[in-house]
Amino acid sequence: MVVCPNCGQENKDDFRFCQACGTPLAAAPVPTQTPSSSTECPKCNTLNPEGMKFCKDCGSPLEAMAAPVPAPGPAPAPVEPAPEESGVVVCAGCGGETPEGFKFCQHCGAPLKSESAPVALAVAKDPAAPARAAAEAAGETILDVSARSGPHGMAAAAPAPISERVSAHTPPAGMPPGQGKDPGLAARPSEADPVEEGLEAPSAGGSDKTVGPGSGLAVAEKPAPSVLARLVSVQRDGSDGDVHEITDPSFDIGRTEGHLCFDEDGYLSDRHCRIAREGSDWHVKDLDSCNGVYLRLTKPHPLKERDQVLAGKQILRFERITEEMAPALEHGVLLFGSPLDDAWGRLKQMTVAGVARDVYYLTRPQVTMGREEGNITFPDDEFMSRKHVAVSFIEDKVVVQDLGSSNGTFIRLLGEAPLEPDTMLRVGDQLLRFELA
Repeated sequence: MVVCPNCGQENKDDFRFCQACGTPLAAAPVPTQTPSSSTECPKCNTLNPEGMKFCKDCGSPLEAMAAPVPAPGPAPAPVEPAPEESGVVVCAGCGGETPEGFKFCQHCGAPLKSESAPVALAVAKDPAAPARAAAEAAGETILDVSARSGPHGMAAAAPAPISERVSAHTPPAGMPPGQGKDPGLAARPSEADPVEEGLEAPSAGGSDKTVGPGSGLAVAEKPAPSVLARLVSVQRDGSDGDVHEITDPSFDIGRTEGHLCFDEDGYLSDRHCRIAREGSDWHVKDLDSCNGVYLRLTKPHPLKERDQVLAGKQILRFERITEEMAPALEHGVLLFGSPLDDAWGRLKQMTVAGVARDVYYLTRPQVTMGREEGNITFPDDEFMSRKHVAVSFIEDKVVVQDLGSSNGTFIRLLGEAPLEPDTMLRVGDQLLRFELA
């Protein structure tokens, strides 16, 4: 090793100038062996490894067409450059590659930064690596296009740094967009600048909207859909539960299919009902479900043949009686029994077995029902109010009316019906309140 008399830095025996300060070093002994092929410096006659462009001793440019000097003697020593496994240093000025350990670039002669990290040779084979390393050394960011391929399998050229591409599209101050060195640049991106699919090219006004890996710019998020209405689940105690937002004009509810599913509700069909908007009006439609859709009554509602009423836990099906019941005769003898009262209708109690159990004949102009009071009582139904609902026969019309019960009275929907704000729906075992956004 040769010690520099100026800075004390240790240098290799064959170095003529200090690699730390550039001070000339004392003459070193001539190495016993020379590379198998080398280039002689025309200024100091130093032999340099083949392919070097600047003398390793004096830094003078080597003649481009200098013929390699054959090495004398048998069994020449291997060439100085490191094997493929070793690293290279990329010059921040020209992007050229110099074997690790050299202090001056072998392409432009510029001093190499000591803090420059060596780049693995396998990575350096990437055509875009020199430009990318040079841009990073200058503090700039470029799009990562190292995985792209050009025509016929050739690697695509690395794009210019963003700052250069933006400046090429930015008109001078005070000049409207579309004017400058090339008017076409303001209207279209350069054909040499590849644009990622789904990414926006730089704008004409100089605002760089290009996004991608390593760009440092945020990707524009897709705007959230607007909320049109809501369904609020009502708990057993009457308090509000989960809120389900409706963002589609057609919103389906079911057990396993639709926008809102209740997987554990065995009373729901797979796709049970649909809530849809037409213009500014909303409707609810039963999709041929097994147990139907029930709407809570807010005012007297006409009862039709085979309408079903839900009060508490009781489902009562209404039927009209149009024929008068006359005393029966058996072998010409009147049957003995309780007197008959003319009935205008009857209510059948529908059970979970799918059959009717008790039948209640309606003979009074108004028949009331409840848990403790009324013409018909259900003392074991804890969901029914003391006096719950009334069914009236007025001018040949039958009307059902809730009597201010706590849990309400519901009528089963037939087909489709308008849906007003704050309407309560019973679908399967779910109680939902409809609200507009």
